[in-house]
Amino acid sequence: MIFIDLSKYFDFSYKFYNLNQISGKIEKYRLEVESVENVKLKSEYMKLQDLLKIVGIISTGGQAKGFLDEYEVLVNNERETRRGRKLRGGDIVTFGDNNFKIVDKDEA
Repeated sequence: MIFIDLSKYFDFSYKFYNLNQISGKIEKYRLEVESVENVKLKSEYMKLQDLLKIVGIISTGGQAKGFLDEYEVLVNNERETRRGRKLRGGDIVTFGDNNFKIVDKDEA
């Protein structure tokens, strides 16, 4: 039996896909498919802990720290652990299957 190393002549790497990379690309566009609930600002910004209180996830601002430590909360697709993070118009907050878009007070 003769073995010939074909890797010198052909690139076989195209057949191997990193499934984590593929699922990451799918996750990136997940917000476009799922429903997004608008939350209208009453001032220039609101803190992340205030949003969590408004939507009924927590009842006090002090609970926000524990919630953010235990659960993954994304602001504009980046993990956020600061309860005082300022949310402004256009920001999208995601946790679990919940998506909230922060809307400026002047927007309809």
